[in-house]
Amino acid sequence: MNRLITFFVKQGTFVNIITLAVFLVGIYSLVKIRREVFPNINFDVVTVTTPYPGGSAESCERLITNPLEQDLREVDGIKKMTSISVENSSVIVLQLDPDQVAADEAEADIQDVVDKFQSELPDGAEDPIVELLESNLQPTITVSLGGNVGEEVLRKTAKRLERDIENISEVARVEFEGVRDFEVRVETDPSKLRRQRLSLQDLIFALQRQNISIPGGVLEATPDGGKEMIVRTVGEFESPEDVANTVVRANALGRATRIKDVATVNMGFEKEKIRYRTNAKPSINMTILKKERADAITLVDKVKTLMEQMKPSLADGIQVAYINDTSYFVRRRINVLSSNLFVGLALVLVVLSFILPWRVAAVTAFGIPFSFLGAIGLFLFLGISINLISLMGLIIVVGMLVDDAIVITENAQAQMEAGKSPEEAAIVGTQQIWPPVTAAVLTTVAAFAPLMVMSGIFGKFIKFIPIGVILSLLVSLWECFFVLPHHVAAWVKVSEKQRQTGGHGGIMGKLWSRYLIPAYANTVRFLLKLRYGVVVVALGIVAGSGWLVVNKMDFILFPPGAIDTFFVKIDGQVGDALEQTQTLLAPYEQYAAQLPENELLDFTSTVGLQSSGGGDPSNRKRGSEYAQLTVFLTAETERDRRALDIIDAFKQNIPQPEGATRVVFERQRGGPPVGKAVSIGVRGSNYK
Repeated sequence: MNRLITFFVKQGTFVNIITLAVFLVGIYSLVKIRREVFPNINFDVVTVTTPYPGGSAESCERLITNPLEQDLREVDGIKKMTSISVENSSVIVLQLDPDQVAADEAEADIQDVVDKFQSELPDGAEDPIVELLESNLQPTITVSLGGNVGEEVLRKTAKRLERDIENISEVARVEFEGVRDFEVRVETDPSKLRRQRLSLQDLIFALQRQNISIPGGVLEATPDGGKEMIVRTVGEFESPEDVANTVVRANALGRATRIKDVATVNMGFEKEKIRYRTNAKPSINMTILKKERADAITLVDKVKTLMEQMKPSLADGIQVAYINDTSYFVRRRINVLSSNLFVGLALVLVVLSFILPWRVAAVTAFGIPFSFLGAIGLFLFLGISINLISLMGLIIVVGMLVDDAIVITENAQAQMEAGKSPEEAAIVGTQQIWPPVTAAVLTTVAAFAPLMVMSGIFGKFIKFIPIGVILSLLVSLWECFFVLPHHVAAWVKVSEKQRQTGGHGGIMGKLWSRYLIPAYANTVRFLLKLRYGVVVVALGIVAGSGWLVVNKMDFILFPPGAIDTFFVKIDGQVGDALEQTQTLLAPYEQYAAQLPENELLDFTSTVGLQSSGGGDPSNRKRGSEYAQLTVFLTAETERDRRALDIIDAFKQNIPQPEGATRVVFERQRGGPPVGKAVSIGVRGSNYK
């Protein structure tokens, strides 16, 4: 190690090239590195979703959920299995044990079981969808199209914008909320069915037989020049008229009974199950998911630019709102890091200048940008993104990056004051100090390292904090041993006057040598005389701190302060229609619309669904009796009231609506999406 230190001090050009390379690579990495809200991890949760159009909740449970659950029990590594059987759909949620099986292997095993089960699916059920829940499936931004312009106009506009948005290179896909498909509805007349001696099943069979597309094989080429052709029988319906003219039955004389003879055929939207509204107006929401390697900030900027370009072509009355813009949090955290970096650099220079000569202070502070850019370069090389978690680690470590450099530069300066040349002082000063400096840095690394092996979903997120801290500290340590000594030798000079004043000249030198050093020496002598009392006081402070932590302090992993989103969840009576439930939500929408502009960004409401996000896919309630209002506030620094004060105002000004069984206010939790802290379920063979 001593030879390496000597080599780098003497090879100045080589060290300067390394320094320049680290800065260039770091700046390049800052431009190219991926920015996103949370790192891409899987939640060790697999969902199996089986659509069953027209199936009741009981049918979905009896015909799909129960038998499929029995088959899935043979898969190893499943820690917990829950299911949700609702109208038209069966959802099975499988929580995996990461200590027993890898998520990819478990997903493949589950897919094999599901493939075997497909032969047992009831008629009309669609193929099950197996999906491993990952954080990259979280939405990046939601574009809401709202207005009193009619559902068909909103639908056409959303479908047109979908193609343009999906052309953006960073976009993986666009998911719609509030878009209803068209359907052809056949409404029979019971008296006409009896007269024709037909049943509903006869009509269903007739439609199934004629709405087909069947491959008919291949006509081979003939020697006389005939060409090979593929034959297909196509009889798919293209319009409601085709459905109406479908023959149900014909007699020997050729007289046919058609669908239109016993039923009315019309085309319209499918039944509304969930109603979406933005700023108290009907809306269609386009949730945009980014590609795994895409940059969230770039994606959001491109989407907003596209929407601004498209606004003139939108129908009159359509309003565009941006909901759940997750890039906002990344931008804010990056601003915190950059401000901490520059303010910290300035404060380090100021503080060190009071203790060390300004040249020594400048050389020491140089380690902050060097270590930061070096760590960013390693992030890019290792495939780690800039996200809310990794940025937290970089913010934590900013103040630690000069600790080792201070010790080395101060010791090198002391060697110069003792009469050694700058080059010799840099070599000897670093060689004397490198073992304890290494030990000091490694103790910090050891303190953060256990966070990298935490278990569970939270452990997968939190590991990026110690990664940021450890990489930055290791780069800083490398800079102290192989870059800093040369800079000390090249830039730090000690005059005869500085040798006499402890490294300082003028007033600061006199203050340092005449007052600060003697005062500190006298304090140390006094404490050494009372060393047993000092030990007792120190132990008392440690014990008292431990008692306060155990008995007086609350443990909140991510405090809810500065949260800018809250939810109002309303439960109506079981069996209420969407219109009835919407009336329960109306007074809360009206009050939200009256919030001042400096407090309110937007608000959305859903009727038929309650969900506050998180990593738990079962954290949802579906049904026409459920409603939810989501209020997006401005940043806390831009408003006079806190989120809690605004929630209290809602509670005080709006009494619980008549017909509502429950009204709950919830704030969005901080931290990564890990679901609720506690979830309680009741099991039994009888629902009542």
